[in-house]
Amino acid sequence: MKKRILIVCLALAIPAMTALASETVRLSVSGAVDEILEKDTSLEKFDLDEVKLTSAANAFMGSFSDELEELQEVQQEYAEHSTQWGVEYKAYSMLYNYLKLEETVKLQEENLAITNKDENIVGMKYDEGLASKQDLIQAEMSVSNAKLSLESTKQNLKSLKYELNQMLDQDLLTTLHIDELGDITRLKSSEYNAEKIADQMKLGHESLAYYRFVMDTYEEIIEEAEELTGYGSYAGQISKLEAEVAELEVQIAILEAGLPDGDPPSEELILLRGLKEEKSVLIPYFQNLANNDRRKAKDDIPEYYEQEKDKAQLDLFDQMDLLELKAYQFADEFEISHLKLNTLEDNVKKQEELYKMQQVRFEEGFMTATDLEKSRVGVLNAKVELLNAEIDYALLKEEFELFKEGFLP
Repeated sequence: MKKRILIVCLALAIPAMTALASETVRLSVSGAVDEILEKDTSLEKFDLDEVKLTSAANAFMGSFSDELEELQEVQQEYAEHSTQWGVEYKAYSMLYNYLKLEETVKLQEENLAITNKDENIVGMKYDEGLASKQDLIQAEMSVSNAKLSLESTKQNLKSLKYELNQMLDQDLLTTLHIDELGDITRLKSSEYNAEKIADQMKLGHESLAYYRFVMDTYEEIIEEAEELTGYGSYAGQISKLEAEVAELEVQIAILEAGLPDGDPPSEELILLRGLKEEKSVLIPYFQNLANNDRRKAKDDIPEYYEQEKDKAQLDLFDQMDLLELKAYQFADEFEISHLKLNTLEDNVKKQEELYKMQQVRFEEGFMTATDLEKSRVGVLNAKVELLNAEIDYALLKEEFELFKEGFLP
């Protein structure tokens, strides 16, 4: 069997490049549904499932065992790679969530310290008659709520620590120190350009290698089917019969050599000659059956694998569509993430500035402790939102890199 290249440039399997310009198409709902039904490849595959391998074709499928075994190996290889990428992505996701919780704990500790400070101020103002009992109760509740939120986050962090330690094959109570991410570099728009990435993925994404290899393998089987030789599933019977006849000929020759001139053949010799004749007749009979199967298999096998090749081509195009879709989704996610990060960074600055202003107003007696609490919580929420967005962005970058390597989330 000749060695084949995994990614082949079959004429029908070369991907069309993504259109460089968008266009507007106006459709009614019913018209869009009809269009989708017409172009859905899953329905088309039903029309490509009419030809089945006949018994004659199956009798000669052993001739292609090497090709089919290699095909299975390629499929297994990608499955292993895909599993590895999946584990890698899960690890990134869990570690980034761990960092997210660690940073949230720090923010909530800072918030608790500020809440305690605000409570002390309210307590002093209450003693001086400048704050109401309601203000004091609200301040005390704020401290309790801040403590509860902090403990809840710590508990979530501890639970995730157990899971990570288990994945790292460490004692569940092992203390983890994960390096901080530092400044997260944002990708340039050219690095995630949807059209460019989609075209690159259609040409070289590892998930396409299997489908291309399937088409290449089936084409090779079609070509080799025209040159089928041997007796297919009858080969073992014919070979056995030929060996038995040869053995009988040896036994007959020995008996004939020991037979005196003029003496009639012994019963054993007569029996062996008859047995030889019976088996000799069966050999051409099975050869004839095998030849008939081979002639039919030369027609049936190419017809079946042409159909299977067409189905593999549809699978290939479906996979290309999925890769194109993911490329555009990643581009949109990066764009919205950049907008989100810019907005949240600005929100943190404004919330901190607003809180300082509210503190002054509270100290001057122009607002209640409840209003101050709302402002303080606003600062905490803004910081947590920004933290989550930054770590989510880092995870998005990792997922994008794995996608370009061959992973399909």
